[in-house]
Amino acid sequence: MPSIPRESHEATLAKAPPLPQTKRRGETMSVVLSWLEGRLQQLYGRMKEVYLQERAEVVPAKYRSAFVCVGGASEAQFIIGQMVPRTARKVLIVGPFGGRDFYYLKTRGHEVFALDIGDTGDFDNLSIGNVEEDLPYEDGEFHAIVMGEVLEHLVYDAAALLHLRRVLKDDGVLVITVPLLDDKHCCHVRTYTRRSIVRLLGCCGWKVQQMIERPGLWKWPPALNLLHHALNALFFVVFRRTFYKWSLPVVWRIEYFLGRYYVPLRRFSPGWGAYLCCTKADSTDYLEVNRMAHCE
Repeated sequence: MPSIPRESHEATLAKAPPLPQTKRRGETMSVVLSWLEGRLQQLYGRMKEVYLQERAEVVPAKYRSAFVCVGGASEAQFIIGQMVPRTARKVLIVGPFGGRDFYYLKTRGHEVFALDIGDTGDFDNLSIGNVEEDLPYEDGEFHAIVMGEVLEHLVYDAAALLHLRRVLKDDGVLVITVPLLDDKHCCHVRTYTRRSIVRLLGCCGWKVQQMIERPGLWKWPPALNLLHHALNALFFVVFRRTFYKWSLPVVWRIEYFLGRYYVPLRRFSPGWGAYLCCTKADSTDYLEVNRMAHCE
């Protein structure tokens, strides 16, 4: 077998691409990025903990982002907090998935209960059931009920509203949130407008005391949340505290103020919807309304 000249062998090796070195560089970059991501997550977690202070003991770490983000998060907590009286001792959350309303109301000192169709997380006093069927609670048991983004998922929405009416005290409040004209999600089987949701509530024995539309003007872009967190991170590194407690309330109040007024532009925004605060009332006789409209 002929031997390969040493010079030719060394030339062949010199021409070979440095694959092992490239691979090492890629692995190094991956390790650096992974380390950086971990450090940023630690920083973000610490920022939320410092902002929440003693409330952090009540809210598990995975549910704390709702308190510092905007766009269906902290501003929703603020608006719901304006509708649920602080004197409401027992509060029922229908559909606590995500923990936004459940843990917010717990931090305010309410005794919070939850109802859902499955075990959706770390919620105390959770009952498994369907709000469209009879509820496992006594008549007039709750001072307030919050049902966020649930009604549009129900085939028997009127039945659910009647069941909630039974378990709410006569002077209690029902707070619901619904999307408006949104049939895109595969789980949405009901589509509401400003008028139709008020009519449905009236037929089920509810009077709408207040309606706040969302968003204030346009849905909060995720990039603004990222910028807000980045600026808070820089502030935290320098001063060991965040400025969430000053910046977030400004956004909340703007959203709350603008939401009280009808803004036509809003209907073109993703996330168009409404918060409704309701109290018990005499039911609208929808059959009589139809007779008067079509039979006379």
